Amino acid sequence: MKAPGRVAVITGAARGLGRATAVRFADAGYAVVLAARSTEESPHPMFQGTVDDVQAELEREGHLAHAVGVDLADPDGPGALYDETIRRFGRCDVLVNNAAYSPVEPFLSMSPSKWKAALMVNLWGPAALSRLVLPGMVDRGSGTVINVGSGAAIENIPSTAPYCVTKAALERLTETVGAEIAGSGATVVCIRIAERIATESDLMMRSKGVSKDQAIVDSTTPAQFADVVLWAVAREDLNGRTLPLDQVRRATTSGPVTS
Repeated sequence: MKAPGRVAVITGAARGLGRATAVRFADAGYAVVLAARSTEESPHPMFQGTVDDVQAELEREGHLAHAVGVDLADPDGPGALYDETIRRFGRCDVLVNNAAYSPVEPFLSMSPSKWKAALMVNLWGPAALSRLVLPGMVDRGSGTVINVGSGAAIENIPSTAPYCVTKAALERLTETVGAEIAGSGATVVCIRIAERIATESDLMMRSKGVSKDQAIVDSTTPAQFADVVLWAVAREDLNGRTLPLDQVRRATTSGPVTS
């Protein structure tokens, strides 16, 4: 087996944006760690696709990939994922915090357990993983954490309070951590997805009536999102910033991001 050069860890990698991002990084020469709850032994009850499927797909193309079943709602999940990444590849050059949980229910009836799960997956998971991988990045003078944000951070979407709150906090986490590591060569960036992208999760949200009047933006695909993530890696001028996806997509072809 060939030795890895750069290593990317991608959460929520069983399908949708995470899978597309894993494919893009593998094509760019990264060894990829595919993290999600959906595994061959424990598939998702509603959605097809597992991290084992994605690993097999990438290995057929000659890429290095390693599937890790992990639940970021478990307090021990981030540490287990980091330990397995270091055991398998010895380093992490890019972390893509893509996994998310969005319970759909009115605020007054939302259970504490759903709030806790959203806080753990959407905020504590990214924070804990970042805390684990950033020391190595800072020591090497290179490396990037990409936080996958949402327009829910700045929009009012009824019946999704935990998701909106945690996505807003993720942007503040990006800004604060970015300020602390500025000048180290490591970077942390948040990409805010304000438009709808056709994924399994989006279809589920539409079936529950969340933002059902908002049309899918045909020009944005999971593969194009993955291109943006790869473009943002190691861009020190982006450190600590939250970037709207549509603006970043334009920047990849027209020049630097201006705000």
